[in-house]
Amino acid sequence: MRTQPTTRRQILKLAILGSAGTALLAACAPAAPATAPTAAPAKAPDKPAAAQPTVAASEKPKPAQGVELRLHVRTGAEGTKTEAGIEAFQKLNPNITVKLESFPSDQYQDKLLTMAAGATLGDVAFTHVGFYHQMADAGFWTALDPLIKSTNFDMSQYQKTGLDHLTWKGNLYALPYKGHTGHSGFWYNKEMLAKEGMDPPAPKSYDEIIEIAKKLTKRSGDKTDVWGYTYPGHGAWELTAHLRAWGVDPVSPKLGATKAELDQPTQMEAILWIHALVHKHKVCPPFGTIDYAQIYTSGAVATRNAELPTHTLQQTIGNRFTQAVVSMPKGPGGKIPGFYNHDQMAMNAKTKFVNEAWTLQTYLCGKEHGIRLGRPEGGGAGTPGIRTDVWASKELEDAVPAIKVFREHLPQMETHWYAANLQTLKVWNMTKQALDKILLNPADPKPADFKEANAIVQAVLDEPKL
Repeated sequence: MRTQPTTRRQILKLAILGSAGTALLAACAPAAPATAPTAAPAKAPDKPAAAQPTVAASEKPKPAQGVELRLHVRTGAEGTKTEAGIEAFQKLNPNITVKLESFPSDQYQDKLLTMAAGATLGDVAFTHVGFYHQMADAGFWTALDPLIKSTNFDMSQYQKTGLDHLTWKGNLYALPYKGHTGHSGFWYNKEMLAKEGMDPPAPKSYDEIIEIAKKLTKRSGDKTDVWGYTYPGHGAWELTAHLRAWGVDPVSPKLGATKAELDQPTQMEAILWIHALVHKHKVCPPFGTIDYAQIYTSGAVATRNAELPTHTLQQTIGNRFTQAVVSMPKGPGGKIPGFYNHDQMAMNAKTKFVNEAWTLQTYLCGKEHGIRLGRPEGGGAGTPGIRTDVWASKELEDAVPAIKVFREHLPQMETHWYAANLQTLKVWNMTKQALDKILLNPADPKPADFKEANAIVQAVLDEPKL
């Protein structure tokens, strides 16, 4: 996602200031990897109290007749699965019509914030960990605890890890929608490795990953024909998975980070492993210099560290080769790389249709739609609903055999983190920019280089709260 220009932010600020009883919350869309995010806006004034649903604790929701709900999602992110889900939902709930309003991913956050500021936000909206807490803190989401209690909604299918991450100031403002285990898979070109007598690969350590990648890297003179391995990237979101194999994070604490940790010995060791992968062993191209997904699907990469949704790339690969996956090994910290990753569905605090919105929200975050999201049919990300019953589903396993590998990882994953000042997206992006100076430079990194990178990230964590 990209940062919006300053004039755009000024317009948003005026819109928020002009809305009675609405918090000042300026947009902070994710920046493109090579573009520095803009400075944080001024701190918001006092925020409204958390909105509570109007359903009494002793009664079941009673849907009204002929209700139209507005649902916000990212354009094309789930292929045609959202439309299929809406069709199925409306058959189950003929009194409710769902109007789908989608926005491009690089505009999505700003669109939601602008609509929330102007009191035009729809009833239910997709959100993600990068800005969920920002909107919860501003009072834009409905606190769900009373609804969960009044409807006896079964929360046992959601992992406590995700619910803890979504709890803000004692309230739950969203339900986990879909997710995965981060970059815990070792994906590979099955035919290529079979030719080398390495199918399936079984790396037992990060040192063995290097040795496997060396054997698989093929060169013609100065030209690399096949790269042995690629890593996911080094923005703070992707880097977190890699660092977890060493048992550390780029920032601390997880739930409300205030301190950058990139210059600590263990973090430096993990980042130096990536540097050696690229510049010493030359088994992986420098990140950003070439499209990793494109060279993988074309057959020019033998193995890659990636997440469950990589299974959808087989459609792009076609009959060039068959991809398969095994588990990444435990790293020096005794852990598999990855993290508990989840997106959410939240309800507008100002919806006039609490009962109907809750019915839609729970369907989209339920088992039926969760399986639909994970299946290859219909396109999109191919990320399943982040529920125990979805991941244990035989139907989903038959459609996506790779989930058997990642299913074993799910209970081991720790939550991702967010910044205490709610500048999470900016921390993600500035971490990449700070580490570009280290990881794109073939010279051996010095401790001073890590201190400089760490200072860049710490400066963002020290900015005022959004």
